[in-house]
Amino acid sequence: MIMERPMPDRVNLLDLTPAAAAESLAAAMRELGHPSYRVGQVVRRLWQQPASDFDAMRELPAALRSALAERFSLPRLALTARQASTDGTEKFLFTLADGQAIETVAIPDGDRMTFCISSQAGCALKCAFCATGAMGFQRNLLPHEIAGQVRELALLDPPVRATNIVFMGMGEPLMNWKAVDPTLTILNSPDGFGIGARHITVSTVSAPSSSASRSRSTRPRMCCARS
Repeated sequence: MIMERPMPDRVNLLDLTPAAAAESLAAAMRELGHPSYRVGQVVRRLWQQPASDFDAMRELPAALRSALAERFSLPRLALTARQASTDGTEKFLFTLADGQAIETVAIPDGDRMTFCISSQAGCALKCAFCATGAMGFQRNLLPHEIAGQVRELALLDPPVRATNIVFMGMGEPLMNWKAVDPTLTILNSPDGFGIGARHITVSTVSAPSSSASRSRSTRPRMCCARS
């Protein structure tokens, strides 16, 4: 798969919350002269039934698909390695547009599928029990790179879909709260992945920042676990 880099003159819809993406799309539809119901068709293909690109949204007219591709981007993560263990657990290695690599783990348990996702490339905390710390910190991930791990696995054939999410991959999520906060909205929103709040856990080894504490107070049903 060829990665699509987010272009500076296009709006990256996958970095937006579903509501913000719908707002941007509504403005584009008005400008292009298309009916408002097209907004819902596109939003549904961002996360609920993800499309690889605009051309894959065959429910839209060809001219509209081309016009949207000129205005918006849907950047992909490149899956560069996939390993499976005997118990069904799978590890996925993704390469980002700048060459950084991150890992995602899918853990089956009966009718549950838990994704262990990354929030940073590398980590600055150097915890003795974690191999990621030995790599050092590279950079924070953007919302489309965090939620994109869930999206890319849903795009596989056959798809691998999450019922539960834990932020226990690479990185310390509370040190990247600016991106983790909107990602939680994408994961939980009915217009996003629709994963229940009680099925999403943010695992941390650090004391939450004041901004994270304030934001978490608006998400009382989500779990924050201290490692």
